[in-house]
Amino acid sequence: MRVRVRKIGKASHPGEIVVQIKTFEGTENLVVDRRAVDAKETLSIGTPVRRQGRLWQIELPHRTTRGSRRVWVKPSALVVEWQSHLGADLTVARSSPRPSGMA
Repeated sequence: MRVRVRKIGKASHPGEIVVQIKTFEGTENLVVDRRAVDAKETLSIGTPVRRQGRLWQIELPHRTTRGSRRVWVKPSALVVEWQSHLGADLTVARSSPRPSGMA
């Protein structure tokens, strides 16, 4: 699973960039390796931690500039890479086709 981000600038290390994630409570900035963000401006996060109503709690690969490691996001912020184990009510864009034989 991936989360949509927006590149906002360079970090102190040449191989890092600062990205912004739109959360339920506003925006969070996060420093990541520039190779971690793909051409579609998404960042790999693994499987969301939990769901509450229409929101998903995700764990980020690093702490945000405010110290948060987990944030709440709307389903529209998430991109399923090829298969979702989260249930049919998570409506997000698929960035690649499912492998053959997968339901």
